[in-house]
Amino acid sequence: MINKNLNSNDLRSINIVHKAFLIGQLLFIAIAFCLVYFKLFQATEHQLEKPLQLIAVIFSIGGFFAGSQIFKKRLADIRLQNNIKDKFELYRGACIIQWALIEGPCLFNIISFMLTGDYTFLYLAGALILTFVRLSPSKLKLVEDLQLSEDEAAEL
Repeated sequence: MINKNLNSNDLRSINIVHKAFLIGQLLFIAIAFCLVYFKLFQATEHQLEKPLQLIAVIFSIGGFFAGSQIFKKRLADIRLQNNIKDKFELYRGACIIQWALIEGPCLFNIISFMLTGDYTFLYLAGALILTFVRLSPSKLKLVEDLQLSEDEAAEL
């Protein structure tokens, strides 16, 4: 018989994926800052500053809202599933899509900072990282998002 229940590694695995995405962003922003601050990398594209700012804002806001909308739509579909294991697998995929739509603009902002030396891009990247941290998975969030019954929640 195939085990249709979640084990302790399932919830831990989604947390590991989230932390890996987060650590990647934090390392990249720290390295970019050090390279530019200590003049190990010369920001030479100052003429691109204004166009990149506009693109960065649109990309950041668009990524956040698109990620939120896709996540909500997928949650509605996931709630129709009967099996807790299937719900969790689909939930993990929805989370990864939402996180990717925040991480992409964050990385764009960091690269724009490196190209222009404009710290505004770092502030926007920092705001996206804080948003990313806020989306950290937890057992309580999973139960609320999927509207799990008490029996299903106990399987977690």
